[in-house]
This record gives sequence, C-alpha cells and structure tokens, in this order.
Amino acid sequence: MANFFFQSDVSLMISCDSINENNYNTIVRNKSFNIFQEALENLLKNQYMGIVQDGTVYTRVAISTVISKVNVNELQEIATYFHKLNWQYICKFPSL
Repeated sequence: MANFFFQSDVSLMISCDSINENNYNTIVRNKSFNIFQEALENLLKNQYMGIVQDGTVYTRVAISTVISKVNVNELQEIATYFHKLNWQYICKFPSL
C-alpha cells in the first residue's frame, strides 16, 4: 500500500501519540504498537523519507501528536525521532 501511495504522489498525515510502546497502547487503548511500527517501516522501505536540498527539507509525511498527560514528557523525543527522518512533526491540544 505504501508503494501505491508513493507512486501516486500522495502525502500522508499520520497520528502518533507516543513512540513508547506502553504509552502508545495506553493512549490508543489497544495493543497496536507493533502494527504501527510495521506501518512506519513499510513507509521507509517505500522511500517515504524527507530529503534536504539546499538547506530546505522536503517531505511528504507529517506526524501529528495530541498532547496528553501520558505523553507530554516524551514530546521532544518524538520530535527528534521523526525529524531524523526529515518528516514534519506537529503537536496539537485535545479538542474541547
């Protein structure tokens, strides 16, 4: 599926509220962290890495995190992880 998206010139917005397995499973309320990790690996295998050209980052992936009590202390770690892939990282407050 990732290859199809890439070949179709699709950009992706992906929700990721934690990169810590316990926190992720607590927030998402199921044991799907391994599935999420497999999906990320599939994207990387299909060239979904941002590139840097003349000092500008070009990316087709944005990661979105809803800030919560469970993940607030790992926001910098999440940002660092995804910035190393040259992906955009966005944090947002929960909807009221």
